[in-house]
Amino acid sequence: MRQRLFSLVVIILLVGSGGSRLHAQSTPTITIPLTVQDVTGIARTADPVTSGVPIPSSTVGDSWRLLDGATEVPVQTKVLGGQTTPWLLVDFPANLSSNTTKTFTLQNIPPTSSTSGIIYQHTSSTETVTTGPLKFIIGTSPFVGIQSLWYDQNNDGVFDVSEQRISSGSASALHVVDAETSASVNADSTPSLVTWEDQGPQRGTLRIDGAFTESNATLLNYSLRITAWGGRSDLGFNLLL
Repeated sequence: MRQRLFSLVVIILLVGSGGSRLHAQSTPTITIPLTVQDVTGIARTADPVTSGVPIPSSTVGDSWRLLDGATEVPVQTKVLGGQTTPWLLVDFPANLSSNTTKTFTLQNIPPTSSTSGIIYQHTSSTETVTTGPLKFIIGTSPFVGIQSLWYDQNNDGVFDVSEQRISSGSASALHVVDAETSASVNADSTPSLVTWEDQGPQRGTLRIDGAFTESNATLLNYSLRITAWGGRSDLGFNLLL
């Protein structure tokens, strides 16, 4: 599973319900056009989009819906803290023909429909995630990365033994190799941090921080993020050393 590379451009324009310029004291209904553009020549089907948009302080506690024309699109929103002007983090799937643009409409109106999205299960030693077509278990204590994974190939909603792609991961999830000596060093089995940075129906990102140590000396610190998207069978990995 490779890290996803995104080439969707999101263009943001804020307007009030009457099309006027947006101020802190706004009309009750806010309309935010989100224009998504493909610049790679690749048609997109339910491709995940993540974007941030500034919102009036008066709408911080509001629910939001997203429209593709007159059709509601599943959307995940979260108000970002620590900003002078509030920002809303938005996640949604986009269908887009190659080399085209499409404008979605974000409004501070509760959605009329809902989707099940991602299912999360937590234990003291594992995190289990089901996206729909994909189910996987991350071993966190000790940290062994993805220790089990299933792909619902026949789309019947059941993860059979024959659909298991990874099983019984027990070795260290991460290791580094010395380029000169070819010596390998495994990451510590106990991470310093395991936390969900985002845990919503459309996108979940789990962050794991730890270190590579040898003879009680820290060689490298790392921060690993594993991202899953609702309704999709691919995963995203981001590793910082």
